[in-house]
Amino acid sequence: MNPFAPVPRDTVCTFVYGGPQTATVTGFWNGRSVDANFNRVGGCEIARWDAIAPVIDPLHAE
Repeated sequence: MNPFAPVPRDTVCTFVYGGPQTATVTGFWNGRSVDANFNRVGGCEIARWDAIAPVIDPLHAE
């Protein structure tokens, strides 16, 4: 699983608002270049955010 991959376009996601937070992650992961954007708008994006929360928001990660 690649936590930096975008949500596929044909994915059905819940319509929820998780907050105004946004993050951009750049660098390398498993030898591959990463340039990913994250937000908390929609269930799928919230799930992506939660998956990498310890990296982008270490003080508030569960």
